[in-house]
Amino acid sequence: MEDEIDLREYFAVMGRRRWTIIGVFLVAVIVAAVVSFFVLPPVYEASLLLQPARGSGDVYADPNGLSSVLESEGFINRAASRIGLNPRSASFSVKATVVRNTQLVRLSVRAGDPDLAARVAEALAGLVVEESRPSIEQKRQTIQRQLAEISRLLETTAKTTADLRGIVEPLLRQAGSTVEGVITRSYVANVLGTTDAFYNALLSAQGNLNLQMTDLQPVKLLGVQRSAELVAPRKTLNVALAAVLGLMAGVMVAFFQEFLSAPRPEAAPASAPRTHDS
Repeated sequence: MEDEIDLREYFAVMGRRRWTIIGVFLVAVIVAAVVSFFVLPPVYEASLLLQPARGSGDVYADPNGLSSVLESEGFINRAASRIGLNPRSASFSVKATVVRNTQLVRLSVRAGDPDLAARVAEALAGLVVEESRPSIEQKRQTIQRQLAEISRLLETTAKTTADLRGIVEPLLRQAGSTVEGVITRSYVANVLGTTDAFYNALLSAQGNLNLQMTDLQPVKLLGVQRSAELVAPRKTLNVALAAVLGLMAGVMVAFFQEFLSAPRPEAAPASAPRTHDS
């Protein structure tokens, strides 16, 4: 019963102080709307995804290394110069992060102009793809030389094996089943087995190199956000938060006013001291 009485008293206070609550609420909403719509500058963001290089073994093949390159001052300056921007006068920010549980890198550029954000993002992506190609090409040339050497060894080994078989097979037929023939046949089998094993190892190495050649790839652009999006200020969210906080603040002010206006209990007058007649 006491709880019900207390709740009624609370609602009665809010009813008496409703204009205070409404006033604080409106002030908070109006201030938040004015600041969000007319004071805070708009911020636009253009983002894209990059896949690190494959097979190069350098900084462009590592997601964290690629992120560091994209955020480095020298790299940003080179990219800005390519599109005719002065990094000191142009206002934009660059952030590169590794997408969680993937090997992909998200590149985000924020600026007050949506066109500027998109241009800078595309310039950074184009430059990092271009600068990752020389190491890939160098790796490709190295593999091509190795493949050429393996092809030469395969041809030589095949010819040597064929020549060896042509020489020893007539000798083995002549040796028959004598002790010397058995020993000769065992020796030749070991030699041919070693040659075949070497040939198969060359074939395996050739297959691995071909796979490496196929896997070689510079940094790859997976997707571009053609138009930058407005990311700040979040006008609707700001106004909504201001409304909630304004309502809470209005209720607090109302109860504080009620506390100040409540009558104070008067102190009881002090009683006169008693005297005893002698």
